Amino acid sequence: MHLTRHLLLRLGMLALGMLALAEGPAAHADSACGAGQRMVGEQTLVSAAGTTRIPVCAPDETSMPAGQAAAPEIPNMPLNAALAWGNLPDGTPAYFYVTARLNSWGAMKEAVAGCEAYGALNCREGLTVANGWLGVSKAADGSYFAAFARKKSEAHKAAIARCAREASGCSVSEIIRTS
Repeated sequence: MHLTRHLLLRLGMLALGMLALAEGPAAHADSACGAGQRMVGEQTLVSAAGTTRIPVCAPDETSMPAGQAAAPEIPNMPLNAALAWGNLPDGTPAYFYVTARLNSWGAMKEAVAGCEAYGALNCREGLTVANGWLGVSKAADGSYFAAFARKKSEAHKAAIARCAREASGCSVSEIIRTS
């Protein structure tokens, strides 16, 4: 009798273990991420409607080929870039930017904070954009201008055109992808 109870208990534990193996890692994976994904962080969005938490997901490392790291994926979310203007301590105009941010407000705050952390003076908000390219142009007098476009080549043209409206001797300083 005692041996039978012990055997039934062992069989029950074995059955539970097999169920756990059949479920695999997905059994305890984050429900916020899809199949083959794992949660690597969270982004908090604050708006007038309240606070929303959005999961940042990455491919499950166990499904990646050896030697490749999983890159975070944020499905269905446009990624933002922000540009802040400032002046170096000697008065020279400068710009500072961040890319691949989940919201424009946070991106702009981070760009301005980067400007201030660098030691620039007169740091101020510039431009926030999403899902495209940000073209930065420089005039002969050292002034900077910025323009946005969906394609890299269009951003180049838009940056030159934006500068030419107010200055001369314009050249492209940098083309920045927003994501």
